Amino acid sequence: MRPQIQEIADRLIADMTSMREANLLQAFASPFSLHVICQFLGVPERDIEQIGQWLQRLNQADLEGTAVAHEIAANFQNYLLDLAVKECDSNSDTLFRRLVTRHADGDLSEKDLISSSFLLLSAGYETAMNLIGNSVLTLLTNRGLWNEIQSGQHELATVVEELLRWECPLEFSTLRVAIRKIELEGVSIEPGEKVLFCFYAANRDPQYFMAGEQLQFQCRHATAHMSFGFGLHYCLGAGLARLESEVAISSLLRTFPEMRLNPDQPEPRWLPGLTMRGLDQLPVRFDSEVFFT
Repeated sequence: MRPQIQEIADRLIADMTSMREANLLQAFASPFSLHVICQFLGVPERDIEQIGQWLQRLNQADLEGTAVAHEIAANFQNYLLDLAVKECDSNSDTLFRRLVTRHADGDLSEKDLISSSFLLLSAGYETAMNLIGNSVLTLLTNRGLWNEIQSGQHELATVVEELLRWECPLEFSTLRVAIRKIELEGVSIEPGEKVLFCFYAANRDPQYFMAGEQLQFQCRHATAHMSFGFGLHYCLGAGLARLESEVAISSLLRTFPEMRLNPDQPEPRWLPGLTMRGLDQLPVRFDSEVFFT
């Protein structure tokens, strides 16, 4: 999918080259991640804007009340069921079409068809958007590293892995439940007790990462971080997330080498919440005169 993902990035960046400043989340990270995951799943182009509106409202549902979340969930369920009927008669080779085929063959229940498709859309959108926003903020506040990457001193794949370790788009895992008594660092965890794992703590474990409190693109075991989970719970979209980040970061560096945080706008803040880690906005300026002639 690299050519298709690059095409999405190029189209969005082309729209930004006439701007002096922008909220990079709104102008790039959000629509980029939305279009990639929709194309990956097989959402028709005409429906992507509506899907984006539902996902953005869902992200705010905790603040608006559970009734809003239920309404959006119902909208998604009706939409996906309707799309499944249409896909039955299509010859497309999308992921959703393959899921529909498994459902028609009796290998996948209707509930699993809908929940799996919704999970791919929602998780694939928000985590990728946060990863891109978090990564760009990290690089803009570490200008020396931004310049090193731009000059080709580091392989981009290695850069993405270290950014994943350093500013993971997830702070905590989903809930786990202890099935037996565990003694850990002097703490007793009883059977049935709920446990949350903190990715940030794992990714800075001094017994595993030398100088884990430092951001560096050398002397790291590239994929040693826990940002994609582990084992049975390893992130289904890890490969896609890596590819999206590589394309997004390389495209922004190439087109906007002088990009800076916008000093005339409020500093980005971390959104409240227990699981996701993302920014409220990412105001930037494009200082090179070449973009404004």
